[in-house]
Amino acid sequence: MDIAESLGLDGEEAERVLTGRAFREAVDRDWDLSRTSGITAVPTFVAGGRRVVGAQPYAEIEKLVKSAGARPLRPH
Repeated sequence: MDIAESLGLDGEEAERVLTGRAFREAVDRDWDLSRTSGITAVPTFVAGGRRVVGAQPYAEIEKLVKSAGARPLRPH
């Protein structure tokens, strides 16, 4: 609860949500999606049908995103 409070959240409410499993259905759906997507580790980065597993240097994530067709933003 200390972490929740350090972020400006209500610690008691955070404890109620966690112990009462208030978001159980949403979390279970996320687990199911991970399983059906073949994701077995965290973090896993997915873009353009490719994936990079584990903590990676910025350059590796950038390569993944660019390989998926991302382009740099242009200044306004």
